Amino acid sequence: MIEKARVISIDGDRVTLACADGDTCKVCSSSFCSTKQRRFSAENTNHIELSPNDEVEVFVHPGKAILAGFMVLILPLLLFILGFDLAGRFLGIASEAGRAGVGALSLAVGFAGVYLYNRGRGGESMPSVLRRVAGDAPD
Repeated sequence: MIEKARVISIDGDRVTLACADGDTCKVCSSSFCSTKQRRFSAENTNHIELSPNDEVEVFVHPGKAILAGFMVLILPLLLFILGFDLAGRFLGIASEAGRAGVGALSLAVGFAGVYLYNRGRGGESMPSVLRRVAGDAPD
């Protein structure tokens, strides 16, 4: 998916961007930029000269977007269900509140695992800046 975004700040090869208006989006049916003023980071691996308020095109790999959605949403939820079920079967917890507590603990472990996984990958899963579309000319 190719999206348009506005440069907010630059820190080396990492660029903080805000989604452009939906009217200017090439893939306006995508949900990536459906929230106005959503901020995200991208890698400037092509070392394009950028400055704040430049409009850029960003490539979001569809496979990485699907994997990120699975990791953030589905995996912790599955761990909650697994923790809830195993608390009753193997730990002998009969009350639903106790089983829900174990499920919530499993959910927290899932979120922590996803956080550590993403932190270890660094910029590998980030979108990348393709080109500068509009903005002030670089100095």
